[in-house]
Amino acid sequence: MKLRSFYYGLAAIVLVLLLIGGSSFSWFISRSPLKLLEGGTIASPAGMAFVPKQAPVAISLLANLSQLEALLELKVPPENRRRSRASLNTIKSSLLDNTGLDYQQDIEPWLGNEVTFAVTNLDIDRDRANGRQPGYLLIAKTRDGESARELLELFWQRKAIAGTNLVFESYNGVEIIYSQDLDSVATSVVGSRFALVANHPKVLRDAINNAQSPDANLINYPQYQQALATIENPRIGLVFLNLPLLAGLIDERDLLEGERGSDRFYQNLAIFLELNPEGILAETELFTAASQELTAVNPVLSAPVKALQYIPQSSILVAAGTNLEQLSQNLQTESSGYNFLSELVINPFQEIQKRWKLQLEEDIFTKVSGEYALGWLPRRKGLETDWIFVAEKIDTEGSLSDRLDEIAREQNYSIGPFDLQDKRIYAWTKLIKESGKNTTQAGKNEGLKTQVRGVRATVGNYEIFTSSINAMNDAINASQKGSIATHSKFEDSIAILEKVNDGYFYLDWDSGREIIERKFPLIKLLEAVGKPILDRLNTVTISSYGSGNKERKVGVFLKLGD
Repeated sequence: MKLRSFYYGLAAIVLVLLLIGGSSFSWFISRSPLKLLEGGTIASPAGMAFVPKQAPVAISLLANLSQLEALLELKVPPENRRRSRASLNTIKSSLLDNTGLDYQQDIEPWLGNEVTFAVTNLDIDRDRANGRQPGYLLIAKTRDGESARELLELFWQRKAIAGTNLVFESYNGVEIIYSQDLDSVATSVVGSRFALVANHPKVLRDAINNAQSPDANLINYPQYQQALATIENPRIGLVFLNLPLLAGLIDERDLLEGERGSDRFYQNLAIFLELNPEGILAETELFTAASQELTAVNPVLSAPVKALQYIPQSSILVAAGTNLEQLSQNLQTESSGYNFLSELVINPFQEIQKRWKLQLEEDIFTKVSGEYALGWLPRRKGLETDWIFVAEKIDTEGSLSDRLDEIAREQNYSIGPFDLQDKRIYAWTKLIKESGKNTTQAGKNEGLKTQVRGVRATVGNYEIFTSSINAMNDAINASQKGSIATHSKFEDSIAILEKVNDGYFYLDWDSGREIIERKFPLIKLLEAVGKPILDRLNTVTISSYGSGNKERKVGVFLKLGD
């Protein structure tokens, strides 16, 4: 049994159990001892004492699994409870695969109200000549330390019967057990409070050292303490990441840079998970590296921007806020130094620039200092999509329309006016060859068709740009027949987030999943451990709450369906 399987199984269990939060059963909760919607049973995980302060990843679930399962029974409609219970049992079985252990019989009696998982380092022996082997550590708080010790003894007895040579080592007063060939796991019970499982005995030795040396563990790491102090809402889970080291764990190119970490903009990310009757709320806080500093700014919006009135309700992805130039600069600056993140953020910009033969920063972003809204929506048939971009007109020299018209002419597009719903519309068009069409010229099988590069219009105080005439028609209709801003699904998704913010990024996963997975194949990778939540996911909404000199706060809400 490798600890990596423990990690995937634990992640899957946490995801499934967190899904419990997505229903309206507040009546029962208010009258029940299972008040998990008010947060976990502990303020912060004591198991973090075993985690080094420079751990790439630390994740804690701050509640008893049995309590969460009880909530699951309430959440799921009666006709689906047997299937849900079977799914959760399957995950538990896979977590304990090849151990000979049963969760309900062997683990549940002693498991306490806290389970922590950590990636402790990028390479246990720090020798690249023999490949990279990250350290994995699982820490379970116990209600009955003796029962936990008996369980681990049973596990190792079965290993010994199967022919495994065992090593019993006393380290700083704590007994560690592992196999002689070091290809399995190492375990320990510390006092009567914690059961530890790792993928190498060195990981356990280091964990014991961390607990006995307060300055070495995560609990006393200043940014971790600051994060705990600033998050006031109840929490059911906690994630703390060292971003430079995590980058090295994800991408081999970042390994050397990740071990230094000094040239990265952000150093740590803290995520606090809260159960909500409608889903899961993640309050996050980004902390800069010591050499970096943010400009302290307060959020500027107290309501969704009015530019959203031109974004149709059928949009599956929406971004809206103010000062697009500043947002773009922040994204590029703050994602620099991370190869995987730069590719995620910067590469789409570069692809658009290449396709449209323009410079986004100079040609577009500098022209959008007021409100903006972007909508990505499916066309009426098939899986093709359209886009709509809305920008508030600001009295500055040279409008966005003027600049885009200039670029269109440089690319030999004509700019032709026409009327649509009593509005004057302009289209960027070009005649191109079309195969398969007969012409009057003998022996030829090519005709001409009009290619529409984009469509623009000025409506009130806003400039609207779309990828097609149909999309422009949808944008104009949205202001009259109901936009995304008045859509109940959008309103419900932003209601849980703070009212004063810098705008929203909104994804309608429920309606757009097929299109999104087709356009972004990497999303499929999330289904390895995320399928239980992706199958129930309705919408995702992200909002920034401003920043101090050293930290930025962001809220993420996952709205879940039945």
